[in-house]
Amino acid sequence: MSVDIEDRGEIVVVALNRPEARNALDRATSEALREAFLAFRADRSKRVAVLAGRGQDFCAGVDLKEDAGRGRVIHGGITRDFECHKPIVVALQGNVLGGGLELALCADLRVADETARLGSPEVRWGLMQGAGATQRLPRAVPLAVALEMLLTGDPVDAHRAERIGLVNRVVPAGEALPGALALAERLAERAPLALARAKEAAHRGLDVALADGLRLEELLSRLLAGTEDLVEGRRAFLERRPPLRGALTRPAGRRGPGVAVPAPATDPGTCSSRGLRPRPVRPPSSASRVRRGSRRRGSTGRGRRRGRRGSRGPSGRRGSPR
Repeated sequence: MSVDIEDRGEIVVVALNRPEARNALDRATSEALREAFLAFRADRSKRVAVLAGRGQDFCAGVDLKEDAGRGRVIHGGITRDFECHKPIVVALQGNVLGGGLELALCADLRVADETARLGSPEVRWGLMQGAGATQRLPRAVPLAVALEMLLTGDPVDAHRAERIGLVNRVVPAGEALPGALALAERLAERAPLALARAKEAAHRGLDVALADGLRLEELLSRLLAGTEDLVEGRRAFLERRPPLRGALTRPAGRRGPGVAVPAPATDPGTCSSRGLRPRPVRPPSSASRVRRGSRRRGSTGRGRRRGRRGSRGPSGRRGSPR
């Protein structure tokens, strides 16, 4: 298999497994990556994914030996047309070049060991970055630094990548995957709905003005009201204890097992059915029912009109209707 999938409870490890080709991305590998991450996104029992590469290199880029003319393929599987509100951590070692860098940029957090070299060398071979580097790299580092990497094709080492904000932390050689797993375990202990909304707000806020981003943040934060995440978090804070893990794991018989991870806020119809409790509707009191009933009876005016038509004046004659 060109992609290994390892189940670690609430964490899933998706690893490129073509060490003989420095984990270069061919069609089969890209398709297997996409299938693995689509399954992760749909699985409510999985909270965090760790992306890794077997062998000395994370990924040396796209496999140029493969014929690229046989239909459209999304190199890296998740570099286009993929959105996931669960956190993704990537472990980087050795060569992280071309399509490998573009794949790493799809992760939310990046852990690199001291052997990592990150670069975008496509322009050296008459190619252009085509799987997101020109868009995601300037969003991850200052524009001047991104342009230097994109236009020269020169790689940066792990320590410079940490200084410019391209990776979150650098660990000793050979410790990239353990370091990424340790970070993933911390994320898995956090409230899953809050993580999903915070990630969504941060990413969607990049494409709008600050005022619109603040309104989006307020909207997403209100969606957490009444969730088990928030109820357990407040209780744990008041009791001065860590929140219980799996606060959103529903008992058997209540919409199935697993952690409820909501759909994006742009699809409000699925929010209450996938983790957000709808607010209870209180039945009306007897007094309010009486008031509403009297308003309904008095609003027609039929009785008053009939009374006017059928009333008699002092002379005993019926009054003419107005």
